[in-house]
Amino acid sequence: MDCTQLTDAELAAMRDAMLPMFQDECVISRLSSVADGQGGYTQAFAAIGTADCRIVAKTGTERLLAAQNNPIGNYTLSVPYDTTIAVADRVTVNSDNYRVVFVDDVNELRALTRCDLNLEVS
Repeated sequence: MDCTQLTDAELAAMRDAMLPMFQDECVISRLSSVADGQGGYTQAFAAIGTADCRIVAKTGTERLLAAQNNPIGNYTLSVPYDTTIAVADRVTVNSDNYRVVFVDDVNELRALTRCDLNLEVS
């Protein structure tokens, strides 16, 4: 069914039905340049918003880094459809940082946005 055939009320009901799926809250941050006072710039992440979310592991493993096993993997993040999020943003969920590598914002039903993430190892 094409989303243009859904009424506004049907679309709103579908979005409301998905709300219980979002079990966590995430902070979305974007890299910005800040003047360093010496004619240059420093890049830092700045929070641009929060969203209810659900994060699910797709693949995972561990690697040895600084004499510690660190988890690495690919994840899928689901957020409400109207959430502002872009490739290269940082998403923080439960103190873990992830990097957005793909945003599927061209879905037919416009009920949610899905993103592919990579876990960042500090």
